[in-house]
Amino acid sequence: MTKLGSAEYPETSLSECLRIAGRIRIDFGGEVRRTGLAHILGMSPGGGAFGARLGSLRMWGIIEGRSVLRLTQTASNALAEREDEVRAMFMSELASSVPFFVELGDRVPSGNTDRAVLAATVQEICEAPMEEVEARLPQIERLLGEVRQYLKGDATNHVDHADVQSRTSGATNLARTAAPSARVGNPSARIELRFAGGELFVDETADNIELLITALEVRRRRLEHDGALPQHSTEA
Repeated sequence: MTKLGSAEYPETSLSECLRIAGRIRIDFGGEVRRTGLAHILGMSPGGGAFGARLGSLRMWGIIEGRSVLRLTQTASNALAEREDEVRAMFMSELASSVPFFVELGDRVPSGNTDRAVLAATVQEICEAPMEEVEARLPQIERLLGEVRQYLKGDATNHVDHADVQSRTSGATNLARTAAPSARVGNPSARIELRFAGGELFVDETADNIELLITALEVRRRRLEHDGALPQHSTEA
């Protein structure tokens, strides 16, 4: 990770970190030893470059653990999910893992903001000398620009979370019907839901249950659109 004044942010972009996460998921089943990851990345496990890469993966909320590195549930879901709107919710959670970018997204919402305005805002947030801010600004612009669409407070966010959540209306019975396929009684209280074209693995919390309801509703709508299910009737 990189430090600028009082602010910290990842050196590696979210997309690149997710590319690495994809290798961990596909090649190692979701977890890998630190030395193994360094080997496949062609880096020294004790080197600064590898340490910076790990720092970025942690800051984005993609991995956890020390000697054995595991993908977080959110990262696994973002990689596995194929429904764009549901995946965007997981991406929003990852993007929001970096407070510095969240605050920038809130205070500088437009993607076309004057560069001088962005520099002044960065300096105000991190309280670093302007010459340091100017030197880092291209990197900050690049990293922020990639995740801006997923930051909930950003006016340019194309994901309408309220609209996605509204799709839970009338989906409660569907979720109850699907409950036998979700294992909720294991010691870690984890729900696992698998269906054609996607899978979700989440801890059993109220928020995650709402998310599962949303995912099931999106899936139902897709099946109806494809003609695999009869159209849902709203008539009494």
